[in-house]
Amino acid sequence: ILFYTKDLNLASLNALFSFEFIKKSIKIYNLHIHSSFYAKYYYDKIESLNKDLMEIIRFIVLNHGNDPIDSMTGIEHTLNNIPKMLSHGIFQEFLKVRRAKLENAIVVSTGPSLTKQLPLLKKYQNKVAIFCADSSYPILAKHNIKPDYVLSLERVVLTSEFFNNDFGDFDKDILFILASVVYKKSIEYLEKNHRRYMLVHRPLNSAGSLKLDEYGYLGVGMSVANMIYELIGALRFKNVILIGQDLAYANDGNSHAVEHIFGEQGDEIRDNLYTLAYGGKGEVRTQLSWQLFRQHFEKDIFFTKTKLGISTYNCTEGGARIEGTIEKPFKEVCEELLKSDLQKPFEFPKTLNLNEMREKLKKTKKNIEKNVSESENYIKKCKNELKKLDYEFSKEQKNLQTLRKIKDNLLKFFKELKTLKLFNELSQAMYFHNECEVMKYEVLNSLKQDEKLIDFLSSQNLWFLQILDYLKAQNETINKTIKEWEI
Repeated sequence: ILFYTKDLNLASLNALFSFEFIKKSIKIYNLHIHSSFYAKYYYDKIESLNKDLMEIIRFIVLNHGNDPIDSMTGIEHTLNNIPKMLSHGIFQEFLKVRRAKLENAIVVSTGPSLTKQLPLLKKYQNKVAIFCADSSYPILAKHNIKPDYVLSLERVVLTSEFFNNDFGDFDKDILFILASVVYKKSIEYLEKNHRRYMLVHRPLNSAGSLKLDEYGYLGVGMSVANMIYELIGALRFKNVILIGQDLAYANDGNSHAVEHIFGEQGDEIRDNLYTLAYGGKGEVRTQLSWQLFRQHFEKDIFFTKTKLGISTYNCTEGGARIEGTIEKPFKEVCEELLKSDLQKPFEFPKTLNLNEMREKLKKTKKNIEKNVSESENYIKKCKNELKKLDYEFSKEQKNLQTLRKIKDNLLKFFKELKTLKLFNELSQAMYFHNECEVMKYEVLNSLKQDEKLIDFLSSQNLWFLQILDYLKAQNETINKTIKEWEI
């Protein structure tokens, strides 16, 4: 059915798996349900299943990415930040030193409910490892609650403003862990006030191609809180406590905690979307991005519980329910788990010496140049084939055999794209959607394929022109950046 859908996008998927579609399918297969009671029962079951299917499909499609400009920005930032990464802590060494040392961790997020939890957090701050989101960091500083780790994930310029401050001695002994995609200002602000930081690769194809595995990988999820949860799992804590993790608007419409630097109404109400409330009673208003954050949490919580035996307590006491968590009041969990003071500050990660760093940078540059050369050869090869296609299209009498051969070559190049070292999140979304178009064509019988051949080749021509432009832009960005490394 998917192969014959005209466009594989969210709108068509919604239509495909609509309740009406499934009801018609029941009639087609002659499943006559005579009792109105059973009819309603089965229709309700189908509707519930349909809703779950749509959530899963939406989650999968959006995880392939949908914004090449955003991806290109992340790639550029990562490359710019490589010298800073190599001159600071090594992530995998940090994990070795800190793994399985402590039992209890708190994730401090910036939902509307955070404010009410601050007095209790301050009381227990020496008895637990505190991981906070970048947006929570200025709020904790105002209340003199020192986090042990502050994490930042986003590549956008505004995120850097969370570090545009000087809290003096408060920042001593805090480790700032930044995804390598962050904007350069975040690093500049941290360095200006001598704060300790470490850069960590996200598990993206572009980062993997650099062959700097010891500096990765963290940040599978879409939010900084998801990133924190992954880190806590990697450090093998036994209990995770979530506070300020509302993932929903408050009753007054606020999206963030009071004292958030961009205001408590940082996200305007959008998306007519509701989800089950904390405690399981009623619903709360949410939005698509928060829904995706929650789904990542639920996936990670399931695996950390079943594979690592980690218990997750949702002590937000508001917002959306996060399935798999133990919902308990923050005070009750603190009294139950947080008994003794910890030996703080924690150890900082090991760094390379200057010669080791220079050697690593030189090796990385050589590897990148090799990848760019491979990409440029691929572009040249594809463009030569597209020229043949243009020539064939310009002829009044088309040669079917020639067109078939061009089609076979283009499909071979299409598959080859995925083997390039520089195939990454920039091209991944476009590849995924074109893959669906190719499958729709390939399931046709040979007669239908010939009928649709010109239309198919026209669409592939446009697709290749676009993807080759992206690859060219990426190569230019890479070449420009590695020249700046020398400076």
